[in-house]
Amino acid sequence: MRRCIPLLVFATACSGVGADLTIHSDVDLDRVELFVATAYCVDPDHKDEINPCTEGVGWTPSMSRPAGEIFHMKDPLVIVTELANPRTAEIRLEVAESFEPITIAIVGYANGVPVVGAELRDVSIPVNTAEHWRIDLVDVGIADDSTAAPAPGAPQQRVHTWARRNHGAEYVGCAVYQTWHGDRWKSRYYGPDQDPDCDDHELECDEYWFDRSIGSTQGCLFDRRLNFDGGCRVGVSGCVDGMPAMEGCAVGDITQPIHCFDDALCEACAGAANLEACAIDELKRSSIAGFECRFTPDSTFLPCQVKQTVAIHLPDGCLGGDQLRLRRLEDDPLGLSTAGDTFIILNGVSFHGRVEADSGTCKLLLEWEGGSAANFQDAYLMADVWYPMRHLFTPVHIEFTSPAECSSISAATDCTTRGRAYTIADTNCM
Repeated sequence: MRRCIPLLVFATACSGVGADLTIHSDVDLDRVELFVATAYCVDPDHKDEINPCTEGVGWTPSMSRPAGEIFHMKDPLVIVTELANPRTAEIRLEVAESFEPITIAIVGYANGVPVVGAELRDVSIPVNTAEHWRIDLVDVGIADDSTAAPAPGAPQQRVHTWARRNHGAEYVGCAVYQTWHGDRWKSRYYGPDQDPDCDDHELECDEYWFDRSIGSTQGCLFDRRLNFDGGCRVGVSGCVDGMPAMEGCAVGDITQPIHCFDDALCEACAGAANLEACAIDELKRSSIAGFECRFTPDSTFLPCQVKQTVAIHLPDGCLGGDQLRLRRLEDDPLGLSTAGDTFIILNGVSFHGRVEADSGTCKLLLEWEGGSAANFQDAYLMADVWYPMRHLFTPVHIEFTSPAECSSISAATDCTTRGRAYTIADTNCM
């Protein structure tokens, strides 16, 4: 029997009038869902305009938000059709006289992924009579923020749907339906009127962007010594969905590892307009604790030993060989976007960093792996010693001495501390 959906709670339930929908697909489906928009998005500051909400809805923080119209759905329950067979779905929609849907998106799923769809625009569902509508679903791709034209033979429509956080499967989620219009993609968005981005946050940076963060999510320094537990750390500023508005720099997501530096970096750069530029400059100064590492080549500018090793002692235990990550200081001084690697190439010379246990003590090893030092200039790298919930950062200055006879050079030389007696524990980030 065809399922009947009264679209308003005060509509006469299943009275025999309305629209009988028979929905066809050329592929087998396991679910067909209807997103029934009942209202335009209207910005509170532009109440006289029909639909000024044209900026679209962001469905993931990591991508841009394609502009497009936004439509609201009043009914909190998801509308799922009955499948008469794997390629046919049936449903009856009924409305009251004072009610008209604006637009309906129909999405067919196979193995939980949208594969076919259709949009019904300027919908008019009969109130006093019954009509039968046949709807043929077309192939759809997966919606994204790409503006490129579809490839030859690729779908001209794209769809993405996402569930409403902290709500069961019986509640409607959100959807974006994109259609190619010859020179651009046109996006139309469907979401609950009380939570149009489906992230279930009461405190919102942007109510039309899922888990939105505005400003820097890991882009400021704050001095934890002011709160009696010490250390210079990277924090967050700006606005993050689900968190109170911030003033200055504050603790970020407590479930994520913290980034720790020498206290002197906070003193020098905490209020800098360009934090990265300040950090690069300061981390090269002797006022910021770090390490000086010198290697000696022979007369051919190759290492005197196959692997010349320098040891940096680590007082807080060993986790494994890849616990030390290296990267060029200029690339990402605060470790905000670069994970680093155990290998690094500086001025044509390759280095390898690793962690080893030595007589009950953990130490970091920096090894010359290869390359000629003929054209090597002084270089800085950032050493990242990671633990499960923290990263300890320290700058390392590398230089080469004048060529010497290898017989006079020891196999390994300790790096020296710079600026003051220093261990990584001085970050107070334990």
